Amino acid sequence: MADNAAYDGAIQAVSGMMSVTGTPESGPLRAGFMSVDIPTGITAAFAIASALFRRTQTGKGQFLDVAMLDCAMTLLNPNITQYLMTGLEAERMGNTSPTRQGTGDTWPTKDGHIQISVITDAMTAKMCDAFGRKDLANDPRFATIDSRIKNRAEIKHLIGGILATKSTSEWIACLGAEGIPAAPVHSIEQLLAFPQLDYRDVMMTIPPPPGIDDEFTSVGAGFYASDGEPEGTFPGPLLGQHTNEVLTEIGFNDGAIARFKEKGVI
Repeated sequence: MADNAAYDGAIQAVSGMMSVTGTPESGPLRAGFMSVDIPTGITAAFAIASALFRRTQTGKGQFLDVAMLDCAMTLLNPNITQYLMTGLEAERMGNTSPTRQGTGDTWPTKDGHIQISVITDAMTAKMCDAFGRKDLANDPRFATIDSRIKNRAEIKHLIGGILATKSTSEWIACLGAEGIPAAPVHSIEQLLAFPQLDYRDVMMTIPPPPGIDDEFTSVGAGFYASDGEPEGTFPGPLLGQHTNEVLTEIGFNDGAIARFKEKGVI
C-alpha cells in the first residue's frame, strides 16, 4: 500500500483504532489528536537511535522502514492480543475503564469533569471513604471486581450523583488525600496554566525561523537528560535549508552538488 494516500484519520480507521473509540451510540470515532502521525515520528526516532547504537557496536549502517499502520498496531497491542487469545472484539465503552468496572470513568462535577480510575477492592473502599459514604464499601455492588463490572451502569450513575455536589478541585484534593487516581479533564487553555508544566519545565522557547521576527513557544522533547538535555536552540529548518551543508559534510564537492540540482535530484 506504499503508493496509497495516507493521512492520520485514514490509518486510525484501517488500524482498528476507531472501532474501539466512542460509545455504542456514537459509532466509531477518531481520536481528537494525531494519534498515528506523532507516534510514527517517535517510532522513527527510536529506530534511528537504535541503528546509530548498532553502528557503534558493528560499524555497519542499515536501511530503516517505518510505516504508519505498523506503528498504529503497536499502540493497539492489548486489543489485538485480547482478540488473538480469546476471540473477543474490544467494545466501544466511551470513558469507561478498560477493566469495565463502574468505578473507573469520567463524570461531571459542579464546574467541570473529573476522571477517576479505581480498579481494586482497596481503592474502592478508599474512594467510598473520600465520598463520605463508607456504607458503599460494604454494598455488594461495590464489593468485588465482578460485581463492579456486572453493576457498572448503576454504579456510574450513583457516583455521578455524588461528584456533582462539589467542584473538580475539591474532589481532586479529597480523592488525592486518599491516594485515589483522579485527574481534572483539562482544556488546552487549562493545561497550559497547569503548575506541573512549570515544575517540569515542559515548554521551551525557540528562536524564530528566517523571515519571522518573534521567537515562539512550543512543547519540549518530553524527557530530561543528565547530560546534553534537549533545548530549543534552533528553529525548524526551511525546506532544503541545510542541503548543501549536509552534502558537503558527507563528501560531495560544489560541482557534484550543482549537478544534483541540474538533474532535479535535490
